[in-house]
Amino acid sequence: MPERTSKEKQEKIIQLYLEGVEVKRIPKKSGVSRSQASVEIHNFKTMSEHSLEAADRKYGVSAIIAELRGLGVDLHRLKLTPAECKEAVRYVAKLNELGVQLSTLKPFVNLLTRLDKEKIPMREYLDHGLRMSELEKDVGMKYKDLLRNARREKESVRT
Repeated sequence: MPERTSKEKQEKIIQLYLEGVEVKRIPKKSGVSRSQASVEIHNFKTMSEHSLEAADRKYGVSAIIAELRGLGVDLHRLKLTPAECKEAVRYVAKLNELGVQLSTLKPFVNLLTRLDKEKIPMREYLDHGLRMSELEKDVGMKYKDLLRNARREKESVRT
């Protein structure tokens, strides 16, 4: 007869499952065998299809369900689908892998918003930026210094 899983371990298995931990990693993280984890996940799925209250009584998932409900409400309010949210999470993970922190994206988002308001195509903006970068390399000066020098020359021609 298979070993009985304690209430604490049952709850841990389902908590990990609901948090999105890969099913194959749950046994190690919860300290149970693969078959015990599979049985509990199967039982939870079956039970929760019939009654979330019963699943909560057995697995203590009300806090996680409340968090998921809150997330659903936020997504609805923002007019985002779960699929769109999932895609955004993948993008954020990819940015993190590349060393880009979300806090550094605010100026970029502000720039995109400004470009959109002024009807400047992103491709055109990027092309000009790349040309400016090439000019800086060719001349050996930063664009701000180039502009400053050009303004000085313009002023000296006027006077």
